[in-house]
Amino acid sequence: MPHELRKIFFNTVDLTHAVEAYRNEKPQFLPQGKLHHVEVMPSHLLVRVELSYVENTHMLDYKIDYDKMLDALVSFCIARRIPLPAAGIKRTYPIDDEVVLEIVLTDDAMFSASREGRDWSRLRTTGAVPN
Repeated sequence: MPHELRKIFFNTVDLTHAVEAYRNEKPQFLPQGKLHHVEVMPSHLLVRVELSYVENTHMLDYKIDYDKMLDALVSFCIARRIPLPAAGIKRTYPIDDEVVLEIVLTDDAMFSASREGRDWSRLRTTGAVPN
């Protein structure tokens, strides 16, 4: 069965913009504060946020699993008009100092997408990549 594989690579600057934009869209994603540092780690994205109180400033590190970055990266692509297929299996993972948004389209996914019409909520479909 033929399938298509698409990979979009995000460097730390893009990841910072994606995290900021998603945090503004979904305030419960991370606390408000100045984003100081984003680092790609093997098991998670490390984000350093500066929180300021009356006379105190704290630097806090947050670990964001790559599965949780999927919505932020899809939202980033939509906002910047980077074309994404509505169908397909989407996942994120690190490679070196970048994060990859991978989309796998199979005949089954494309056929079911054409029958479902234009339901854009499917852009955030996650799951395992077929072998």
